[in-house]
Amino acid sequence: MLMLLASTVNVFADTVNDTKESIQENDFSVLDGDMSIEEGASPYISAADKKLNEEKLEAMEAWLSSRISGPAYMDLSVPICKQINGYYCGPATVQQTIKFYKGSAPEQTTLAAQLGTTTAGTDMTKISGVLNANLGYNQYSMITIGTESDWTNKITYALSINKPVVIDINTSSYAEEWSYSTTGHFLNVSGYNRSVSPNRVKVTDPYWVNLGAHWYPASLVYSVNNAHFRRAMIW
Repeated sequence: MLMLLASTVNVFADTVNDTKESIQENDFSVLDGDMSIEEGASPYISAADKKLNEEKLEAMEAWLSSRISGPAYMDLSVPICKQINGYYCGPATVQQTIKFYKGSAPEQTTLAAQLGTTTAGTDMTKISGVLNANLGYNQYSMITIGTESDWTNKITYALSINKPVVIDINTSSYAEEWSYSTTGHFLNVSGYNRSVSPNRVKVTDPYWVNLGAHWYPASLVYSVNNAHFRRAMIW
């Protein structure tokens, strides 16, 4: 959990003017957007997600075996939606994802209600269902990330079929490389570049300190995803 400096709070308060949604200034006191199991989140991946994952993994394996090398570069234009408080990264990331597909999306407060978001954050197991309900068909599911190679295959496969990925990260051990520290934060993975060394991955971040699209070494993005207790992605 990141305690924000008082001077920064004033800057964050100014960002409220950029949204139609009403929030309280004290909502900017922390950056902690995920709900832990101790705070009431489900520890389980749903049966529906597991079934969908079976289909996706089969399709991914066919894709991996049939391609010669695959595209070396993929960059999805995921819209940037600034989260409106310190615990709305879940609704903001869902909003970014829906806008990518549909050009518009419900407001973050509406999505927060659908997700069951509280001041404790968002339960990651709820995200795929809310995405699918808003998109009108079942395409997103939650899955464990596995090894770095497994993670890379899932990320590159999803992006190759124009699907932004949602991950939950813990940067508390990587604050210098990442530019901020948090034990739980949602954002999109929206690009990769295998034509450079080391390989790089693009994230679209709704957090105002790092707002926008940023390229990081793929191994770092894997590390902060793997450092989170879920070790999961929505793909």
